[in-house]
Amino acid sequence: MEQQRTLCWLRTPIAVLLLLLSRTERCDAFNLDAEKPSVYSGPPGSYFGFSVDFFKPDDRQLNVLIGAPKANTSASAVVERGAVYSCPWQSSAACRQIPFDTTDDRTNPEGLQMEFKSNQWFGATVRSDGEHILACAPLYQWSTFGYVEREPVGTCFIKKGGTIVEYSPCRSGTASSAGFLNVLHRVN
Repeated sequence: MEQQRTLCWLRTPIAVLLLLLSRTERCDAFNLDAEKPSVYSGPPGSYFGFSVDFFKPDDRQLNVLIGAPKANTSASAVVERGAVYSCPWQSSAACRQIPFDTTDDRTNPEGLQMEFKSNQWFGATVRSDGEHILACAPLYQWSTFGYVEREPVGTCFIKKGGTIVEYSPCRSGTASSAGFLNVLHRVN
């Protein structure tokens, strides 16, 4: 009888262990190497590295997405628009800026400025999932009634391949009730 109790006591932990092992799912992991780090740099004063995420659009490619929310990105009137860069993981290749929004501030039919992209901190938030990239500008401002009143509504862009969609649910005016602007940008 004593021998049967001992065998029962041993079988329970083994059964639990086998049950746990059979319920595990495959997971991926990244090995961050402290001895041979990958070092990236961006424009001075741009806050390059403010936000970082891995971007793995397929099984052959691995990049690092890096936000630079105070970067100047074009010759337009928008100052410190912000930017997101894609840098090859563990490669000596240069980082490249990902184009999301290259347009100037919009105006209403009377010519009054409706949006304010200067100092919007685009790239302060960067996330990815598969082929999708999300990048946000939390300090983006919108004006429903003209230049006098500004609403700090923030905006985000979702990119998949060459398609980019802007999402700003708190913006009034030309946005739909779901918050998706009625504009799709195609990137060449």
